[in-house]
Amino acid sequence: MIALARQCVRFRELLVSLTRRELNARYRGSVLGKSWLVLQPLAFLGIYYVVFSQLFETKTSVGSPSTFALAMFCGLVPWIGHAETVQRGSNCVLEHGGLIKKFAFPTEILPVYMTLVSMINSVVGFLMVAVAVGYFEGHGPRMLWMFPIALVLQGLFTMGIVYLLSAITVYVRDITQMVPMLMVFWFFMSPIFMFAKSTAPPPLLQTILKYNPMTYIISIYREIFIWTPEQLHALRAEIEGGGSSIALPVTEPGNVPWFELGVFAGCAFTCLFIGLAVFRKLKPGFADEA
Repeated sequence: MIALARQCVRFRELLVSLTRRELNARYRGSVLGKSWLVLQPLAFLGIYYVVFSQLFETKTSVGSPSTFALAMFCGLVPWIGHAETVQRGSNCVLEHGGLIKKFAFPTEILPVYMTLVSMINSVVGFLMVAVAVGYFEGHGPRMLWMFPIALVLQGLFTMGIVYLLSAITVYVRDITQMVPMLMVFWFFMSPIFMFAKSTAPPPLLQTILKYNPMTYIISIYREIFIWTPEQLHALRAEIEGGGSSIALPVTEPGNVPWFELGVFAGCAFTCLFIGLAVFRKLKPGFADEA
């Protein structure tokens, strides 16, 4: 990991250039250009608010009618960045096969720049969340200092998966077809829509949620941007007559969610360590196979 950090510093200009090129490529040819960085999450937020708060009237007894839509959107923002990076990143070595064959290209920075792009998009998305929560709920982020820590840890977690999948995909091309299906399953096994359930999830789903790293990072983001201690107390009382739910924070309302942060940090560093190890083990054959 230290060697990776040194490589990122050494090739920082190339890393910045690739990140800038990726951001420009996404909006090249569009009339509004980079304005879509703001307009896209803003449009999603508006859609979720209208559909879930107004049309379906999905809500809990806690907070305003918009609480469900905002909490759901707060879970979707990190998930969208994570899923998009994993799906695109799993093919990143193959996409840059020409560079790898012709030059002494630092392949380790490919997952890094893709993760940086998703982190930039996530920052914009969470800015929309903070503004919307302030407008509809009347309060700002409770623990904003924790946001950069959570964002970096999520980036490391996603990066580790991209290292692993992109290396294996060079030799097993079927991974490209499998990843989208697995991400759909992972989406429905994450607590994006589950926090407002009035009954406990089935035991199998509880177990899956318990060992799903996204459960903990989404919980942290909601602690930062959405929930107040009063809302969490009331929401826990609503679920199972006062019992806890895996879709809610384990930490006592009002306290810093050190447990969730520690669990996810362990997952992030473990994933990065394994992903990097596999990537470097398979790297000698990239030029021949890509």
